[in-house]
Amino acid sequence: MNKLYYLVLFIGGLITAPSAFTHAQAQEKCPQSKLQFVENKGQWADNINYKADLGVGYLFLEDTRLTFFLIDGDYLSSRGHHHDWNPFQTVQCHAYNINFLDASAKRTYRSARPKQSYRNYFIGKDPSRWASLVGEFKQIIYENIFDGIDFQTYGSGSQLKYDFILQPGADVSSIQLEYDGVDDIYLRKNKLHISTSVNEIIEQEPYAFQEINGQKITVPCRFTLTNQVVGFDFPQGYDAKYPVTIDPTLVFASYTGSSSDNWGFSATYDAYGNLYGAGASFDPGYPVTTGAFQTTFGGHATDIALSKFTPTGDQLIYSTYIGGDKTEIPHSLMTNSFGQLVLFGTTSSDDYPVSLNAYDPTFNGGVSATTSSGLAFVNGSDIVITVFNESGSDIIGSTYVGGTDNDGLNFISFTEMNYGDDARGEVFVDKDNNIYVGTTTYSTDFPTTPGVFGPSFNLGQKDGCLVKMSFNLSSMIWGTYLGGSHDDGLFSLKVAENGDIFTCGYTKSTDFPTTAGVIHPDYQGGVSDGYITKINPNATKILASSYLGTNNEDRAYFLDFDSDNYVYVTGQSPNGQYPVTSGVYSNAGSSQFIHKLSNDLKQTGFSTIFGNGNGDRELSPSAFMVDLCNRIYFSGWGGGTNHGSSLINSMPITSDAIQTTTDGSDFYFIVFKENAASLEYASYFGGNLSREHVDGGTSRFDKSGTIYQAVCAGCGGNSDFPTSPGAYSQSNNANNCNLGVIKFNFEQPLVIAKGLPSPSFSGCVPFDVSFLNLSLGATDYIWDFGDNTTSTLENPTHTFNQTGNFNVMLIATGSGACNTVDTTFMNVSVLGNNETHIDSIEACNDNLVHLLPSFGISGASYEWSNGSSQFSVGVNTPGTYWVKTSLAGCNYIDTFYVVENPFGGSTYEELRICDGDSLTLAAKVTSDNYYFEWNQGGYDATITTDSPGVYWVNSFSNACVHTDSFNVQALPSYTFNESEYICEGDSLLWQGQYYYSDTTASVTFSSVNGCDSLHQLEVITRESYANTTVITTCPNIPFILPDGTTTENAGTFDSYLSTVYGCDSIETTILSFYPVTGYLQVIEDSVAVKLGYSEHIHIATNLADSLHWTPAIYLDCDDCTSVSVTPYHTTEYFISSIDQYGCQYVDSVTVYVDATKNVFIPNAFSPNGDGANDLFRIFTDKGVDAIPYLKIYDRWGNLVYWGKDLRPNDSSQGWDGTFKGRKLDPAVFVYVTEVSFLNGEKGVFSGDVTLVR
Repeated sequence: MNKLYYLVLFIGGLITAPSAFTHAQAQEKCPQSKLQFVENKGQWADNINYKADLGVGYLFLEDTRLTFFLIDGDYLSSRGHHHDWNPFQTVQCHAYNINFLDASAKRTYRSARPKQSYRNYFIGKDPSRWASLVGEFKQIIYENIFDGIDFQTYGSGSQLKYDFILQPGADVSSIQLEYDGVDDIYLRKNKLHISTSVNEIIEQEPYAFQEINGQKITVPCRFTLTNQVVGFDFPQGYDAKYPVTIDPTLVFASYTGSSSDNWGFSATYDAYGNLYGAGASFDPGYPVTTGAFQTTFGGHATDIALSKFTPTGDQLIYSTYIGGDKTEIPHSLMTNSFGQLVLFGTTSSDDYPVSLNAYDPTFNGGVSATTSSGLAFVNGSDIVITVFNESGSDIIGSTYVGGTDNDGLNFISFTEMNYGDDARGEVFVDKDNNIYVGTTTYSTDFPTTPGVFGPSFNLGQKDGCLVKMSFNLSSMIWGTYLGGSHDDGLFSLKVAENGDIFTCGYTKSTDFPTTAGVIHPDYQGGVSDGYITKINPNATKILASSYLGTNNEDRAYFLDFDSDNYVYVTGQSPNGQYPVTSGVYSNAGSSQFIHKLSNDLKQTGFSTIFGNGNGDRELSPSAFMVDLCNRIYFSGWGGGTNHGSSLINSMPITSDAIQTTTDGSDFYFIVFKENAASLEYASYFGGNLSREHVDGGTSRFDKSGTIYQAVCAGCGGNSDFPTSPGAYSQSNNANNCNLGVIKFNFEQPLVIAKGLPSPSFSGCVPFDVSFLNLSLGATDYIWDFGDNTTSTLENPTHTFNQTGNFNVMLIATGSGACNTVDTTFMNVSVLGNNETHIDSIEACNDNLVHLLPSFGISGASYEWSNGSSQFSVGVNTPGTYWVKTSLAGCNYIDTFYVVENPFGGSTYEELRICDGDSLTLAAKVTSDNYYFEWNQGGYDATITTDSPGVYWVNSFSNACVHTDSFNVQALPSYTFNESEYICEGDSLLWQGQYYYSDTTASVTFSSVNGCDSLHQLEVITRESYANTTVITTCPNIPFILPDGTTTENAGTFDSYLSTVYGCDSIETTILSFYPVTGYLQVIEDSVAVKLGYSEHIHIATNLADSLHWTPAIYLDCDDCTSVSVTPYHTTEYFISSIDQYGCQYVDSVTVYVDATKNVFIPNAFSPNGDGANDLFRIFTDKGVDAIPYLKIYDRWGNLVYWGKDLRPNDSSQGWDGTFKGRKLDPAVFVYVTEVSFLNGEKGVFSGDVTLVR
């Protein structure tokens, strides 16, 4: 494998400027510089015009003064980035002003030399302080700051430069610069010395010049100083008819480092291949006083810094900063189908920016905590989710999510974790732009929704938690816990094509919810186990769940799916103990594992381990992916930042690696071939000085095999991280850590279908769309616009003349790849001036019914009948509601009729059941719109039981959850033996009568619940009794003796009893067992069968007359010694029989079903009437149930054949090469077909076929 290209960017170069500043001679054309001045558009205090990062601190340009914020150089030089850094270390700082005394009333200021990039600031909850499209400039000019005198400042290389320019006739004595807040200021040998508590600044003897007739003439110049006011003087005068420039030279004598850090966390991409990076940015803000003061950096707030780059990385598009007055960090990024960036992070701020329609606009709090990186969450933590528009200049939606304890962070002992594991979790966006977040919570009141499988906290210190949010974060669709009674953490989630949610993480709970038949239903031991869980789309049920791991310390970090819906998971298991299957590439003793499982988690495809074999946690996982050809990609990092001894030397490296050596602390990329059969590519990536890492978060691969990786790079001020030619920033312009981002393409032959509508995904009818084809590896295309029209142009234009949501399909075909065809879909929403009516939505109790318009469109506005302008509203009052969706002049109206739930609130009923009877329990709800879930299992409206207990059923419909509870009690026992004994001298009171001696009586009992019985009682008087009972019973079954004890041995047993009347008695039992005369054994240990096929099970027995198989499904006989089984799912079958004594014999066997999809589709056929290969049809094995459709398109995208409900392997059904009765000429056609399998699964297959005549 060879790399296609890579690029690496130091984002820190954007927000950290030079490491010092001096001032050099002005040039007519300003030299290039990384220094930039950021304008104030309301994001900072009103007194600030511009701000610049100087490396040793900050410069604030105000109306009539300059404010310098300087930081102790010793701190900056020593502050690296490692796990023993003290975030609360007190740092010495110093602020001072240079006041322009008696500044001109006619002064103006302006910016010059703008940069192409811009910034966006969303700091705090007040939208009036948010600022978008904030400009960055290389030069600031104050015109007429003093009468006839201009002031300008700009960067020169890595230095700051400022000049005074006197226009003809200006008076140099007007320049009066008052230094306020310095420790001392004095002149020595015409040099100006400025002392502060953190360093000394020396301004060299000033240099001045004039340009006269093309000649530069030096003008002698010197400082003046009176009571801390600095000016200039020309002792030999100058030619007042020409301008003169005064150019001081300023040197900071003691400094090192950068005042701003930007720690790397997360990266992602969009459909255009743009690269996004996210980090935590430190900025102490504007000094509130001059002179010396102290602060802390780790204990101070960090904001989230986001940067977007072009696909080639040569230009920065924007930088966006978001946060409140406390700590924020990013965890995970993903873009939606509109190209909008979705951010999941955590905050300790009660003023984090939220949208007006936020699901939860209020910070929920927690307890003070500090991450492994030393970042302090002094108010506890909440989850935050934010959606930005495509330019990063506006917030589409932003909300808090959490309870009253800490949410989103996963605190673990450093010895049990990788550095940065406390900032795990993942955000995922589905095809409908719904937003999912999976992470960890300590809150016992985390918001959950009715009907979910995990509505309550599970007793441990922390649980996993998952939420599904609307695309604009105005509502929570569902929320649930996931965990057991000990500590649980959730690291990753993905949504499958059918809507099922898969998640993975780690657990210390021995009762973590698992399901039957999975590979590991029980805890595997050790400190922790990994887990993988499959959840249905509504989060009402766990479909499958399994532990992963060994008797060690195991964690699952990321998961993905292949083209056959197998699920892959990667994680860590120290000491190389994770199981390795045969036929795979592996490195013995290594701690990273990859495991492939069936979609139901019941079978292993393969498992393997990789690394350098040292047994420690070599690599902290950062990204993971399975491509369309089932190759497996992994990105991780290791080295000194993680564990001092956990270096990544001696990792497997391929000959074409981009980097074959390491300093032990680098990133590592590895690619495996399908099923991990062999190693395809492996390489280090990093510098030879710095400890490259991330501080948490997720990075991502796209399906073409490109990694978008965030890095915390250059720690210690190094610029050793490899960058590519033309990258936006090729050096670390700070002496500290900064966020770097990598885009690295592994050159893999793939056909990737990718397209986007332009100008947008939505518009007003008629809507003209130009489709941009971004496919890879393809040569031919078919577009199906969803309105019965098609095109084969590469970049077609199309007009949508009807209102609706159109699912546009792009089929891309090519050659030379493992996949010759790929298909993608995109939704285009077209509005018109139409109206829809939605009837009978039920409102229940106080539960809100969430009303959603027909169109959820970026850029649209919404007007509700109740005055709301949000995308959705929640109502619980019956009535008529409407919403008007407006876009580009179109107004679409949805009308909703909300009715009261006719079934009222929940019910409770007490019932009694007679011994031996059964009882049918029924939900009170009878509407067809409801679905049901019983606590005892079952999803029908009724269940039948013959046992007492508490039963309840939830009935779900929209927002309604109706609960019916039943307390089924057994009828109180009035049982009397046929003979009842009393002791001599005693009496028996029965039904109001006393009996003193032998007699016989009877009475009929009639209970209120209809249980009637007749009991006869023989009263016998006796002193005591001794009785002997001889019993013969079946062997190997515990026998209960009269005194309640049990035995499995033959013999004589005396039981000493005392009756309820106090008469002593002895019961002797002589126990023997019937001989074992029968035998029953399944001959096969297990049986494997392909889906749709049959296998035989044989038994050996001498009890053939009373055989019975269970379950009696998919069998050709339920009482035979040899049966043929054809199950659709893996099933355990039981065989039982009874001997002449009535003793039962049982054995069992498991039949494993191989559900491999065996579908063969020919790539050519010849309809020439010779009886061979005359039809193009689908060939399958017996595992296929039906073929719902087969579509054939010609090279122009015309649909030439559409077969529906085809029978598998029917030689009479298929395409005969004609269209409308006319034989078509030989050509290549594209097919798309759907195949339904016996086990309920479906698959869509596409490709090309050649017609030959």
